[in-house]
Amino acid sequence: MWNKRVTDYLIMERTPANNDKPSLQQEGLFALTLINRIFLRAKNIEICIDGIRLGKVNMIFPRPLDEVAYVSGLVFDKLVWGKRRYRFIRQLNLRVGFREIETYRLAYWRPISHENFQKLLDISNKFDQYVMDFGRYIRDSHKKEWLRRLQDARSLLELEGEYQLLGFDVAEIKPQLLAFLTDADKFVEFHNTSYLKEHLKQSHALFDSLEEHPLTDRQRDACVNDEDNVLIIAGAGTGKTSTMYAKAAYLVQKGYARPEDILMLAFGRDARIELENRVNKQGYLQGTVIKTFHALGKEIIGTYEDRATDVSVLSTDKSQFIKYIDHQIEQLFQDTSLTASLQSFFSTYLHHQPNDMDFKSHGEYLKFVKDNDIRDLAGNNVKSFEELTISNYLYTNGISFQYEAAYPHPVSSPGRSVYKPDYYLPDLDVYIEHFGINEKGETRPGIDKDKYNKDREWKISVHQKYGTTLIQTFSYQSKYGLGKVLEEALTRYCLENEIELENILKPVSASTMYARLKELGIYKKFSKLISVFLTLFKASAYSLDDIQNMGGHGYEKTRYRLFYHIFDWVYQRYMSDLKKNGTMDFSDMVRNAIDIVGRDDFHARTGSRYRFKYIMVDEFQDISPVRAELVKALRDAGNQCALFSVGDDWQAIYRFTGSDVELTTEFSQHFGVTNTIYLDKTFRFNDRIEGVASGFVQVNPRQLRKDLVTQTKSNNTEVHVVSGDPEGLCRGLLSQILSETKKDASVLILSRFTKTYKNVEHLRQQFPSLDIKFMTAHRSKGKQADYVILLEVTDDAYGFPSKMVTDPILEYLLPNLESFAYAEERRLFYVALTRAKKRVYIHTDLGKESQFLKELRDTKADVLFEHNKLSKYVIDSARCPECCVGNLVPFDGQYGLFYVCSLGQRYCDTRVPACPECGVAPLQRDEIRYFCASAECAYEADCCPQCGTGRLVVRENSKGMKFLGCTNYRRGADISCSYTRSINTHSNILNH
Repeated sequence: MWNKRVTDYLIMERTPANNDKPSLQQEGLFALTLINRIFLRAKNIEICIDGIRLGKVNMIFPRPLDEVAYVSGLVFDKLVWGKRRYRFIRQLNLRVGFREIETYRLAYWRPISHENFQKLLDISNKFDQYVMDFGRYIRDSHKKEWLRRLQDARSLLELEGEYQLLGFDVAEIKPQLLAFLTDADKFVEFHNTSYLKEHLKQSHALFDSLEEHPLTDRQRDACVNDEDNVLIIAGAGTGKTSTMYAKAAYLVQKGYARPEDILMLAFGRDARIELENRVNKQGYLQGTVIKTFHALGKEIIGTYEDRATDVSVLSTDKSQFIKYIDHQIEQLFQDTSLTASLQSFFSTYLHHQPNDMDFKSHGEYLKFVKDNDIRDLAGNNVKSFEELTISNYLYTNGISFQYEAAYPHPVSSPGRSVYKPDYYLPDLDVYIEHFGINEKGETRPGIDKDKYNKDREWKISVHQKYGTTLIQTFSYQSKYGLGKVLEEALTRYCLENEIELENILKPVSASTMYARLKELGIYKKFSKLISVFLTLFKASAYSLDDIQNMGGHGYEKTRYRLFYHIFDWVYQRYMSDLKKNGTMDFSDMVRNAIDIVGRDDFHARTGSRYRFKYIMVDEFQDISPVRAELVKALRDAGNQCALFSVGDDWQAIYRFTGSDVELTTEFSQHFGVTNTIYLDKTFRFNDRIEGVASGFVQVNPRQLRKDLVTQTKSNNTEVHVVSGDPEGLCRGLLSQILSETKKDASVLILSRFTKTYKNVEHLRQQFPSLDIKFMTAHRSKGKQADYVILLEVTDDAYGFPSKMVTDPILEYLLPNLESFAYAEERRLFYVALTRAKKRVYIHTDLGKESQFLKELRDTKADVLFEHNKLSKYVIDSARCPECCVGNLVPFDGQYGLFYVCSLGQRYCDTRVPACPECGVAPLQRDEIRYFCASAECAYEADCCPQCGTGRLVVRENSKGMKFLGCTNYRRGADISCSYTRSINTHSNILNH
């Protein structure tokens, strides 16, 4: 071994933090800083088995590819030793000695590298054979597991350059391993592409013969694709059930799964039966597990606990559940500890009250009140929540009152209908007017403040004129409590008139309150609220402690606290009854099953009967978060279990039951890496219906994009919009259908709500050769017919889209509301349209057309708008001049054409005359003039400055002189406007 003593002109430099070589300037500076340390003592340099030794420092040989060099300089020589640098006083013998080091270094590393190389070859050969034997689709989970197991191989492969340097044949490394470790994603993609191509070819005959018609290319792709998660987006009529059935057949035929390894989940009994009927067609699929979520949960609980589980009749019989909740509410009113809460809730907090700032105008506010049927305990439809408070205060305190009864004295004014004060208290002979103004006399946005206060002054003057007592209340008093304000006013009145207040205030009892709520049907609505909340709560992951602290602020917070107090009373008794009877409800089945599946001894106690290899979920767009948890728990408890989900986000219409469409539209975020396949060929409806329906639903950018291809084509427009009386319209349409089609044609008459016209029995009698069914749009999902008649697609509470607002109490338990307006209603409309094979008839009311229909017309969709004799009088841009929200609906009355507000006389009794010039369009007005709503008519007339409602038109006196007079002039009438103006002073001489 070479051994040489050198002087102590040896300097070992610091290794830079980034392992880069220091610059020459840095090296020189560093050497000078150590000049005082030289000439101290000599050091030995020895070559050892595994490196060299510098004095007392052992230095392992750098790896073969690391740099080792001895560089001569004028004064100093430099040794590059891998990542380190060393400096010596220049000596020739050192240079000669260091040349021998490389030989020793390679000799040291050769056996080590050979051992590593042999390990790599062994792994390479095994991986090559494994991939060859694997013969399956490589899932993302496989890829990740292989990468995890090949961590050592990855490290060994990084030494490929060393192997080449040392003379080993790197060509012996199998290309499969090299390709996988170099780019695993590309390797998997190449493998799977070949796999899919080959297996599609192998299964061609199977996919041709399973159904009456051969499967489409996309259906075949769905069957063969074997990713950890496969999401099938199946448009309406594209064969989702056929795809699930075919997938199971493929898996069993290929030997990838036994029938009992496959779990099919359906949401309802009918869907389960349909799947069973398909699967049972093939004997080799016998044993496939087909369950509803609830039945599966019940079975898991019974198997794990080794006992029979009994389902409560309250879950299996909806009518029994409703009777049970109704009975609980009846018992509520007999519990004196709840009397105060019940009285407060039903008299003040029964309805959700939106913030005034949510409305852009008073008309929008009125429309909300109308659409949501705000009714007091006396049964009156009131016009505001403040009036509701006043009405319910009067009722609960036993004060007799009449709402908006006609004032007994003959008073009116030009342009005003009969005067109807808000309230009349007959026992006191007192009137109450509530005014929607603040302390400054300001009104709600959209209301003419000056006109409103002028109207108030007129009402006050009427009562002064006839000596009737008027009590005024104001919006700003709501912060003090309108009931309290009114009670103080009535107390003062009674004291001033020596009336015993006790004879006036007679608070109703709890039993009387209950009887009234039952009479009005209010308790039914409340019972539904309780039952839905109970169902949603049981099906959620929330606890009582979680929901106890829910609620908003102010009014809504108080409302929720009262509701929770009542709900807790019902819930405790409900759970006690389940326990007493030894039963569970549907929600218990799912939630308890989730808990069991997650336990360590789950498979041990259930005999591994739930180690599924494939879980298939039908109608996945209807899944709720809790059901999704059960699916994930079962998948993760299985043996490399794959999830195969079939659904259509365009048909997600059950949010009100807890379904969350985002579990479909954001599937991979919830379930992991996913292959999404779109079934794009529909066998149900023609291309003309498809164009309208698909274009309409995809206006919402959150819906998944897809292009459907139809099996059938049509040369005609097949979506028709018609108007008229529903019953007469249905008869006419059925006659038309019968005249142009075969006798056994099927017809679905659909509506948004069950309350819509549904008396179809007499239609069946009139058209016995037609298969006529009536159902709601929700219940029609999964159904189909030759023709669809969709009723009452109007701009109304019970129209389409529905303007009914979900109670915020329920919103706390529902998935987040989508930001896109009427997103679910839009999908429901799509569902209704796509039930028809041949044609859809959409019924609406003139002047009350749904915004959906206006959108179809404005976007020039392939829709035929059929007209009747009044259609030409509808002008969409014309709005009610009073509420500024309602449409103007044409009526052909006794005295000719006129228009009324679509909100209805109860909420907005505006009547607008037709233009006297064209006789077609309604008159509109601004602050100073009237004008025709038609852009083709130039009619204008000044507003009367005296009465404010009449028009100034040209009149002629007995001498033939023309002047401008108010249209509210009535000769000989007590109420008349006699304002006139000379034509010469009028800037625009009018001819009318």
